[in-house]
Amino acid sequence: MSGRKYSLVELANNVREAIRCRLAAEEACARAESLVVALVEAARSTPSLRDAASSARDALVEIKSQLDILAETFDESQMMRLTLADARQERQRVERLKSNLDRIATRCRAGNEAAMLRAELVAVIDRLQKDRDEIEPWLRDVYDPFTQETGRLLEQSDRQIRATGSINALADQIHQQIAHYEAMMERWAERRVLDRERRYVADALKTVCREMAFDTKLLPQNGPLEDLVVEVNTFAYGIIEFRLQLDGTIRSQSEIIEASCCVNFSMIEDKLRGLGVLSGFRYEGDQQPVRLKKGEKSLPDSEPGVGIQEGL
Repeated sequence: MSGRKYSLVELANNVREAIRCRLAAEEACARAESLVVALVEAARSTPSLRDAASSARDALVEIKSQLDILAETFDESQMMRLTLADARQERQRVERLKSNLDRIATRCRAGNEAAMLRAELVAVIDRLQKDRDEIEPWLRDVYDPFTQETGRLLEQSDRQIRATGSINALADQIHQQIAHYEAMMERWAERRVLDRERRYVADALKTVCREMAFDTKLLPQNGPLEDLVVEVNTFAYGIIEFRLQLDGTIRSQSEIIEASCCVNFSMIEDKLRGLGVLSGFRYEGDQQPVRLKKGEKSLPDSEPGVGIQEGL
């Protein structure tokens, strides 16, 4: 029977943790690069910031080294081999590196308020401009207005520093702008995580369908917020189109005939489990979507070598 189905998906804990760990390392690296740029510039006119700039460079070297390790071990094809404990241990290392960056920034503020506030604005603008192609598509409603406002605030700060030697009058406004930036980047980072997770699911779908001798292709998107669409040609039974939404929902439109529909979807779900993707397709209008919880009775226990990691 042809028709539309949907499912909310869960990734196995080890896969989800590995994806989030790698993205956190990439974010820490980009943040460190912008902080180094800002501190080096600030240290030219404020010698007391030179040690902080050196510390930031050292932190950047360590973060890049960590990212290189993650690139080798946290590749999608390797994720199912990771244990949940290993993935969490690496995530904790990344969080410690990020905390080190925060400590560097905090130390810089002591006795250098004007220079450091300006440096933070410079770091924000450097990051937004350098990574525009990666950030702007996810934040189109706020990216340009915020970047322009930050640029104007930096110009005001420079004028006030030249006139008075401080930026006390702008301090509250700068703090608010930095807080707005951090909230905006958290939203961007979470969207990236959700997108990376659905791309893992899309790759798993393609792998599974090819194992079933089906042809697959990923259709182009007009923007990253749009659905990710995998088209599957079953040849004998027709086309299945899987639409992966950012919220973790998969919707399918199929032409599969009634006799083979349940069999094919059941096989797809079983094979997805082996790649750490838990799903439960239902016909639309039949019942509400059900998110399959880890450890739920309807799911098979993980077997040695399968790689699905249950846990807290």
